[in-house]
Amino acid sequence: MLLILIVWIIQFFTLWTLGLLVVKTTSWFFKESIYTSILHEIIIGLCVLSVLISYWSIVAKMSGLFVFVAIISVCTLIFYNKEIRFRLQSLLQYLKGISPLSKLSFCIISIFTIIYASGEVRIFDSALYHAQAIRWINEYAVIPGLGNLHSRFAFNSHFFLSQALFDFSFFTHDGHPIFGLNSLFYTIIIFQLMLCMQESQNFTDRIFYFVLICTSSLVILPRIQSPSPDIISFLLVIHLLVYFYSSLLKEKKNETFEYIYFVIVVSYLITVKLSNLPILLFTFCFFQLLSLKNITKAIAVCIVFVLPFFVRNYYLSGYLIYPFPTLDFFNPDWKINLILCQGEMNSIKAWAIAPEMHTAEVLSLGFLPKMTLWFVSLDGFSKLIIMTNGLLIIYLGLKLKKSDTTSRLFWSAIFLNLIYWFLNAPDPRFSLGILTFGFAYIISRIFHKVMREKQYWFIDYFILFGLILCLSTYSIFKWNYIRVVFQKNRIMPEALKTIQYSEYGAIKITQEPDGRCFWAPLPCACQKNEEIIFRTNKIEDGFKIKK
Repeated sequence: MLLILIVWIIQFFTLWTLGLLVVKTTSWFFKESIYTSILHEIIIGLCVLSVLISYWSIVAKMSGLFVFVAIISVCTLIFYNKEIRFRLQSLLQYLKGISPLSKLSFCIISIFTIIYASGEVRIFDSALYHAQAIRWINEYAVIPGLGNLHSRFAFNSHFFLSQALFDFSFFTHDGHPIFGLNSLFYTIIIFQLMLCMQESQNFTDRIFYFVLICTSSLVILPRIQSPSPDIISFLLVIHLLVYFYSSLLKEKKNETFEYIYFVIVVSYLITVKLSNLPILLFTFCFFQLLSLKNITKAIAVCIVFVLPFFVRNYYLSGYLIYPFPTLDFFNPDWKINLILCQGEMNSIKAWAIAPEMHTAEVLSLGFLPKMTLWFVSLDGFSKLIIMTNGLLIIYLGLKLKKSDTTSRLFWSAIFLNLIYWFLNAPDPRFSLGILTFGFAYIISRIFHKVMREKQYWFIDYFILFGLILCLSTYSIFKWNYIRVVFQKNRIMPEALKTIQYSEYGAIKITQEPDGRCFWAPLPCACQKNEEIIFRTNKIEDGFKIKK
C-alpha cells in the first residue's frame, strides 16, 4: 500500500506539471489567458503524454529511464517554478477550507481505494492480455504481426502505453509492475464530484452527485487494481459529462478552451477504446463555436492523436483499425487472416449479448430473441441501470420540448450514444460512463419529485452515511479479502500470478486452461499454433502466418 501511495504522488506531479506546461505554452502561443483547474491540467498531461509516447513506441521500447527523467523534471519544475509552488500552496489552502464532512468522506474513499489497489488483479482480461500487452511495450517497439500471436494484442489501447511508462517495476523485488493510474484517477475524479456535491446549492444536484459517486464506487472499486482501459474510459467519460452538464448547461460558458479541451480528451479516449467513438457527438453541443477555424483546430488535434494509433494498428494487425475488415487497405506479410478478423468482430458482438453461447448461434437469432437473451444474461445491477436509462429516454422525450438548444443537443447526444451502444454491442461496460450518468440523473429527478426541494437538516449526514454504506457493501461480503490484503500488502501490492508454461520453439505456451499468460516471459501464447512463425530469427521482427 505504501508503494501505491508513492506511485500516486509521482504520477500526480508528473502529469500535473506536464499539463500545466502545455496550458501555459498554448496560452502564450495564442496570446490569450487560459484558466484551468488542477484536474484539467492532470488530464491534459495524461492525454499529451500518451501522444508523445505513442510516437516513441513505434520506434523504441518504453524504458524505465522515462520515469527517472520525469521525476527529475518534476522536482526541478516545482523547485524553480514559482507559479507551480503557488498553485500547490493554493490547493493545500483550499483543502484545509473544505468541510470536515468532505474531509472524512475523502479519507474513507482513499482508504478503500488504496486497499483495493493493493490486492490481486481481479479482471480476467488483465491476466489474459492486458498485462502481456504492457510487457510487450516495455520490452520492444511495436511488433509487426503481434496480433497473430494473440488477437487481443491487436486491439491497441493507448492506455497501455501510459501504464507501461509508469509500471514502476524497479520498485518491486521480482520485477512485477505497479498499476496505479486507474486508482489515481478514480480518487481524483471522485473527490472532484464530492466537491461539486458540497458546493451545489441545489438539492437535486447534490443527490445527483451523491448517486454518481456511490454507483461509480460500487462499479470501479472491486476492479481498481487492474490496468483495464474500461476503467479510465468510464472515469473520463463521467468527468466530461459532469463538466459539460455543470458548466455549459448551467452557466452557459461556451468558451474556446472548453471546446478544445473536450476535443483533446475525446481524441485520447478513442485511442484508449474504440467504443468511445460516439462521444464525438457531444462536439455539436458547442454549436456556437463551430466556425471553420475551430473545426480546423479540432481536426488537427484529432489527427495528432489518432495518427500513431493508425500506425500501430498497421504494425500489430495489418489493418487500419482492428477488427474492422471493411477498412482493409494494406497487405503486409504479417497481416491477420481476414476470416479471423471477421470472426473477432462477430465474437465481440455475440459476447456482448450472451457470453456463454457460441458466436454463430447468437448471431443467427432474430432481434427479439437476441434482446431477450441479452437481458436475461445481465446481472441485477446492470438491469437496474439499463431500465433506469429507459426511463431517462421517456423523461427526456417529455422535457426537451421546453429546453434550450444546448440542452437539446446534449441530451440528444446522450440518446444517440445509447442507441449506438444498444444496436452495436450492448455489453454495459462499453457504455458504462453514459449509463451511470443517466442512472444518477433520473434517480435525482425522482428525489426532486418526492422531496420537493425541501432542505432538511439531516441531508448532509444522510449523504455521508449513504456514501459509507455503499463503499462498505462490497467489502462486507469480501471482508476476509480486505483483511488479508491489509495484512500482506502494507508495503507492496499483490504481484501478478506466476504460471507454468511449456516451450514451443521460442514461444511459451501457458498451462493455464483458460489461456491467461499473466506476467509470463515473452513471447507467451494461449495455445500451440503451428501456423504462427517468426518473420525472421528475431522476435522484434514480428510474427506471421505460414502460407
